[in-house]
Amino acid sequence: MEFAYSLELEEIMDAEEAYDHYQHQRIRDKTAFECPNCGARVTTVNLGKLRQEMKRGVHYRLVEPHAPNCPYSAASTAGAGEGKGEASRPFKSERVDVFHLERPQATPTQRKVKPKPEAEPAEKTKEKAVAVWRAKGGTESPRNYYSISGLVSRYFQLDLASDEPDLQKIKLANWPIAYREFFCPVNEQPLDRLSGYPRIYWGKAFINQLANGDYQARFAQHLLYRGEEIKPSVYLRAEKIEQSGKSHLLKKLKDYAKSHRPEATVFVYSKPYYNKGYINLNLANFDFFDLREVEE
Repeated sequence: MEFAYSLELEEIMDAEEAYDHYQHQRIRDKTAFECPNCGARVTTVNLGKLRQEMKRGVHYRLVEPHAPNCPYSAASTAGAGEGKGEASRPFKSERVDVFHLERPQATPTQRKVKPKPEAEPAEKTKEKAVAVWRAKGGTESPRNYYSISGLVSRYFQLDLASDEPDLQKIKLANWPIAYREFFCPVNEQPLDRLSGYPRIYWGKAFINQLANGDYQARFAQHLLYRGEEIKPSVYLRAEKIEQSGKSHLLKKLKDYAKSHRPEATVFVYSKPYYNKGYINLNLANFDFFDLREVEE
Protein backbone atom coordinates (compact mmCIF):
# COMPACT_ATOMS: atom_id res chain seq x y z
CA MET A 1 0.00 0.00 0.00
CA GLU A 2 1.20 3.48 -0.85
CA PHE A 3 -0.26 5.55 1.99
CA ALA A 4 -0.72 5.05 5.73
CA TYR A 5 -1.98 7.13 8.66
CA SER A 6 0.70 8.16 11.17
CA LEU A 7 -0.56 7.93 14.75
CA GLU A 8 2.30 10.16 15.89
CA LEU A 9 1.85 13.02 13.41
CA GLU A 10 -1.88 12.44 12.78
CA GLU A 11 -1.37 12.74 9.01
CA ILE A 12 -1.63 10.47 5.98
CA MET A 13 1.68 10.06 4.14
CA ASP A 14 3.62 7.73 1.89
CA ALA A 15 6.59 5.70 3.14
CA GLU A 16 9.20 8.11 1.76
CA GLU A 17 7.65 11.01 3.65
CA ALA A 18 7.59 8.84 6.79
CA TYR A 19 11.32 8.17 6.26
CA ASP A 20 11.99 11.91 6.00
CA HIS A 21 10.13 12.49 9.28
CA TYR A 22 12.05 9.65 10.96
CA GLN A 23 15.41 11.07 9.88
CA HIS A 24 14.47 14.34 11.61
CA GLN A 25 13.16 12.52 14.72
CA ARG A 26 9.53 13.56 14.35
CA ILE A 27 8.51 9.91 13.94
CA ARG A 28 10.06 7.43 16.35
CA ASP A 29 7.94 4.26 16.09
CA LYS A 30 7.90 2.38 12.79
CA THR A 31 4.77 0.48 13.90
CA ALA A 32 2.68 3.59 14.74
CA PHE A 33 0.81 3.50 11.41
CA GLU A 34 -2.50 2.17 10.20
CA CYS A 35 -4.55 1.90 7.02
CA PRO A 36 -6.30 5.24 6.39
CA ASN A 37 -9.45 3.40 5.31
CA CYS A 38 -10.02 0.47 7.68
CA GLY A 39 -7.50 1.03 10.48
CA ALA A 40 -5.52 -2.19 9.91
CA ARG A 41 -2.13 -1.98 11.63
CA VAL A 42 0.83 -1.15 9.39
CA THR A 43 4.60 -1.15 9.93
CA THR A 44 7.22 0.76 7.95
CA VAL A 45 9.95 -1.55 6.67
CA ASN A 46 13.52 -0.14 6.63
CA LEU A 47 12.48 3.04 8.47
CA GLY A 48 15.50 2.94 10.78
CA LYS A 49 18.08 1.92 8.15
CA LEU A 50 20.48 3.98 6.10
CA ARG A 51 19.96 3.78 2.35
CA GLN A 52 23.05 1.66 1.69
CA GLU A 53 21.80 -0.93 4.20
CA MET A 54 18.51 -1.49 2.36
CA LYS A 55 18.04 -4.38 -0.03
CA ARG A 56 14.79 -2.69 -1.00
CA GLY A 57 13.53 0.85 -0.39
CA VAL A 58 11.44 1.95 2.57
CA HIS A 59 7.84 0.72 2.25
CA TYR A 60 4.72 -0.12 4.22
CA ARG A 61 3.75 -3.64 5.21
CA LEU A 62 0.56 -4.92 6.81
CA VAL A 63 0.71 -6.35 10.34
CA GLU A 64 -2.89 -7.55 10.12
CA PRO A 65 -5.29 -8.01 7.17
CA HIS A 66 -7.44 -5.20 5.81
CA ALA A 67 -11.15 -5.25 6.60
CA PRO A 68 -13.09 -7.10 3.84
CA ASN A 69 -14.75 -3.86 2.64
CA CYS A 70 -11.50 -1.84 2.55
CA PRO A 71 -10.50 -0.54 -0.92
CA TYR A 72 -6.91 -1.58 -0.18
CA SER A 73 -8.12 -5.14 0.47
CA ALA A 74 -9.14 -5.62 -3.17
CA ALA A 75 -5.83 -4.10 -4.34
CA SER A 76 -3.77 -6.40 -2.14
CA THR A 77 -5.69 -9.52 -3.21
CA ALA A 78 -4.89 -8.73 -6.80
CA GLY A 79 -1.27 -8.04 -5.92
CA ALA A 80 1.47 -9.71 -3.93
CA GLY A 81 -0.51 -10.85 -0.90
CA GLU A 82 0.01 -8.07 1.61
CA GLY A 83 -1.68 -10.04 4.36
CA LYS A 84 1.20 -12.50 4.28
CA GLY A 85 3.67 -9.76 5.10
CA GLU A 86 4.84 -8.89 1.60
CA ALA A 87 4.75 -5.28 0.48
CA SER A 88 2.57 -4.50 -2.54
CA ARG A 89 3.80 -2.96 -5.77
CA PRO A 90 2.99 0.70 -6.35
CA PHE A 91 -0.18 1.39 -8.30
CA LYS A 92 0.05 2.55 -11.90
CA SER A 93 -1.16 6.12 -11.99
CA GLU A 94 -1.18 9.29 -14.03
CA ARG A 95 -0.56 11.31 -10.89
CA VAL A 96 2.13 13.97 -11.18
CA ASP A 97 4.61 14.04 -8.27
CA VAL A 98 5.72 17.47 -7.03
CA PHE A 99 9.37 18.35 -6.34
CA HIS A 100 9.78 21.47 -4.17
CA LEU A 101 13.09 23.32 -4.49
CA GLU A 102 12.71 24.88 -1.02
CA ARG A 103 11.26 23.74 2.25
CA PRO A 104 8.59 26.18 3.48
CA GLN A 105 8.30 27.02 7.17
CA ALA A 106 5.52 24.50 7.56
CA THR A 107 7.83 21.85 6.20
CA PRO A 108 8.34 18.27 6.85
CA THR A 109 11.78 19.06 8.38
CA GLN A 110 10.77 21.87 10.70
CA ARG A 111 7.34 20.72 11.79
CA LYS A 112 7.02 19.42 15.33
CA VAL A 113 4.81 16.57 16.48
CA LYS A 114 1.41 18.06 17.23
CA PRO A 115 -0.04 17.42 20.70
CA LYS A 116 -3.46 15.77 20.60
CA PRO A 117 -6.23 18.10 21.75
CA GLU A 118 -7.70 16.64 24.92
CA ALA A 119 -11.25 17.52 23.91
CA GLU A 120 -11.05 15.58 20.65
CA PRO A 121 -10.69 11.78 20.53
CA ALA A 122 -8.09 10.19 18.27
CA GLU A 123 -10.82 8.74 16.04
CA LYS A 124 -12.17 12.22 15.29
CA THR A 125 -8.68 13.54 14.49
CA LYS A 126 -8.14 10.69 12.04
CA GLU A 127 -11.53 11.29 10.41
CA LYS A 128 -10.51 14.88 9.68
CA ALA A 129 -7.12 13.82 8.26
CA VAL A 130 -8.78 11.21 6.03
CA ALA A 131 -11.35 13.75 4.81
CA VAL A 132 -8.60 16.21 3.83
CA TRP A 133 -6.61 13.44 2.12
CA ARG A 134 -9.61 12.25 0.12
CA ALA A 135 -10.47 15.82 -0.88
CA LYS A 136 -6.98 16.05 -2.40
CA GLY A 137 -7.51 12.86 -4.39
CA GLY A 138 -6.80 10.04 -1.93
CA THR A 139 -4.43 7.49 -3.48
CA GLU A 140 -4.22 9.77 -6.53
CA SER A 141 -3.18 12.81 -4.49
CA PRO A 142 0.22 14.30 -5.46
CA ARG A 143 3.25 13.25 -3.48
CA ASN A 144 5.25 16.23 -2.30
CA TYR A 145 9.03 15.77 -2.26
CA TYR A 146 11.46 18.17 -0.59
CA SER A 147 14.51 16.00 -1.18
CA ILE A 148 15.71 14.09 -4.23
CA SER A 149 16.01 10.99 -2.05
CA GLY A 150 12.29 10.29 -2.39
CA LEU A 151 12.40 10.93 -6.14
CA VAL A 152 15.28 8.46 -6.52
CA SER A 153 13.33 5.77 -4.69
CA ARG A 154 10.24 6.55 -6.75
CA TYR A 155 12.20 6.37 -10.02
CA PHE A 156 13.57 2.90 -9.31
CA GLN A 157 10.20 1.81 -7.95
CA LEU A 158 8.67 2.63 -11.31
CA ASP A 159 11.36 0.59 -13.07
CA LEU A 160 10.87 -2.37 -10.75
CA ALA A 161 7.12 -2.28 -11.32
CA SER A 162 7.68 -2.25 -15.11
CA ASP A 163 5.95 1.12 -15.41
CA GLU A 164 6.93 3.52 -18.17
CA PRO A 165 8.85 6.46 -16.66
CA ASP A 166 7.86 8.52 -19.71
CA LEU A 167 4.25 8.36 -18.50
CA GLN A 168 5.21 9.22 -14.92
CA LYS A 169 5.96 12.88 -14.40
CA ILE A 170 7.39 15.28 -11.84
CA LYS A 171 6.10 18.81 -11.52
CA LEU A 172 8.96 21.25 -11.04
CA ALA A 173 8.15 24.97 -10.72
CA ASN A 174 4.75 24.23 -12.32
CA TRP A 175 6.36 22.47 -15.31
CA PRO A 176 5.78 18.70 -15.67
CA ILE A 177 8.75 16.64 -16.82
CA ALA A 178 9.03 12.88 -17.36
CA TYR A 179 11.10 10.92 -14.83
CA ARG A 180 13.19 9.48 -17.65
CA GLU A 181 14.12 12.98 -18.81
CA PHE A 182 14.71 14.30 -15.29
CA PHE A 183 17.19 11.54 -14.40
CA CYS A 184 20.36 11.81 -16.47
CA PRO A 185 23.05 9.09 -16.09
CA VAL A 186 26.62 10.37 -16.48
CA ASN A 187 27.78 8.46 -19.52
CA GLU A 188 30.13 10.21 -21.96
CA GLN A 189 27.67 12.91 -23.11
CA PRO A 190 29.04 16.14 -24.59
CA LEU A 191 28.58 18.89 -22.03
CA ASP A 192 27.03 21.28 -24.54
CA ARG A 193 24.30 18.77 -25.41
CA LEU A 194 22.99 18.43 -21.87
CA SER A 195 19.89 20.27 -20.71
CA GLY A 196 20.27 23.95 -19.93
CA TYR A 197 18.33 23.31 -16.71
CA PRO A 198 19.35 21.35 -13.59
CA ARG A 199 18.64 17.64 -13.70
CA ILE A 200 19.41 14.70 -11.42
CA TYR A 201 22.80 13.45 -12.66
CA TRP A 202 23.73 10.06 -11.33
CA GLY A 203 26.14 7.16 -11.61
CA LYS A 204 28.86 5.22 -9.84
CA ALA A 205 31.33 7.46 -8.06
CA PHE A 206 34.50 7.51 -6.00
CA ILE A 207 34.16 9.16 -2.57
CA ASN A 208 37.36 10.89 -1.43
CA GLN A 209 38.04 12.53 1.91
CA LEU A 210 40.23 15.59 1.43
CA ALA A 211 43.04 16.80 3.70
CA ASN A 212 40.78 19.49 5.21
CA GLY A 213 38.13 16.92 6.21
CA ASP A 214 35.72 17.75 3.41
CA TYR A 215 34.63 15.23 0.77
CA GLN A 216 34.59 14.96 -2.99
CA ALA A 217 32.32 12.67 -5.02
CA ARG A 218 33.90 12.00 -8.41
CA PHE A 219 31.92 10.12 -11.05
CA ALA A 220 33.51 7.00 -12.51
CA GLN A 221 32.23 7.86 -15.99
CA HIS A 222 33.15 11.04 -17.83
CA LEU A 223 31.50 13.86 -19.76
CA LEU A 224 33.00 15.44 -22.85
CA TYR A 225 34.15 19.05 -23.13
CA ARG A 226 35.39 19.91 -26.66
CA GLY A 227 36.42 16.29 -27.12
CA GLU A 228 38.24 16.08 -23.75
CA GLU A 229 37.10 13.34 -21.36
CA ILE A 230 36.52 14.77 -17.86
CA LYS A 231 35.02 13.04 -14.84
CA PRO A 232 32.58 15.47 -13.15
CA SER A 233 32.77 15.94 -9.40
CA VAL A 234 30.83 17.38 -6.47
CA TYR A 235 32.47 19.17 -3.51
CA LEU A 236 30.87 18.39 -0.14
CA ARG A 237 31.74 20.55 2.88
CA ALA A 238 31.61 18.49 6.06
CA GLU A 239 30.72 21.51 8.22
CA LYS A 240 27.78 22.41 5.96
CA ILE A 241 26.52 18.83 6.03
CA GLU A 242 26.61 18.85 9.84
CA GLN A 243 24.80 22.19 9.96
CA SER A 244 22.10 20.86 7.64
CA GLY A 245 21.22 18.15 10.18
CA LYS A 246 22.28 15.32 7.88
CA SER A 247 24.86 13.65 10.11
CA HIS A 248 23.84 10.27 8.61
CA LEU A 249 25.23 11.53 5.28
CA LEU A 250 28.61 12.23 6.88
CA LYS A 251 28.68 8.66 8.18
CA LYS A 252 27.98 7.29 4.71
CA LEU A 253 30.66 9.46 3.11
CA LYS A 254 33.22 8.41 5.69
CA ASP A 255 32.44 4.72 5.13
CA TYR A 256 32.70 4.99 1.34
CA ALA A 257 35.89 7.06 1.51
CA LYS A 258 37.70 4.08 3.04
CA SER A 259 37.43 2.28 -0.30
CA HIS A 260 39.32 3.29 -3.42
CA ARG A 261 36.66 1.79 -5.68
CA PRO A 262 33.42 3.36 -6.97
CA GLU A 263 31.14 1.47 -4.58
CA ALA A 264 28.53 4.21 -4.22
CA THR A 265 25.90 5.51 -6.59
CA VAL A 266 25.66 9.29 -6.38
CA PHE A 267 22.65 11.42 -7.33
CA VAL A 268 22.98 15.20 -7.66
CA TYR A 269 20.35 17.75 -8.65
CA SER A 270 22.49 20.34 -10.39
CA LYS A 271 23.76 21.59 -13.74
CA PRO A 272 27.33 20.59 -14.69
CA TYR A 273 29.70 23.34 -15.88
CA TYR A 274 33.31 23.52 -17.09
CA ASN A 275 35.92 25.50 -15.15
CA LYS A 276 39.70 25.40 -15.74
CA GLY A 277 39.96 21.76 -16.75
CA TYR A 278 37.26 20.46 -14.40
CA ILE A 279 33.54 19.75 -14.70
CA ASN A 280 31.76 20.58 -11.47
CA LEU A 281 28.26 20.21 -10.09
CA ASN A 282 27.40 22.71 -7.38
CA LEU A 283 24.90 21.96 -4.64
CA ALA A 284 22.33 24.55 -3.54
CA ASN A 285 21.63 22.42 -0.43
CA PHE A 286 22.01 18.83 0.72
CA ASP A 287 18.41 17.94 -0.09
CA PHE A 288 19.75 17.86 -3.66
CA PHE A 289 22.27 15.07 -2.97
CA ASP A 290 21.77 11.36 -2.39
CA LEU A 291 24.16 8.44 -1.96
CA ARG A 292 23.33 4.75 -2.26
CA GLU A 293 24.85 1.31 -2.62
CA VAL A 294 25.69 0.13 -6.13
CA GLU A 295 23.75 -2.97 -7.19
CA GLU A 296 26.12 -5.38 -8.89
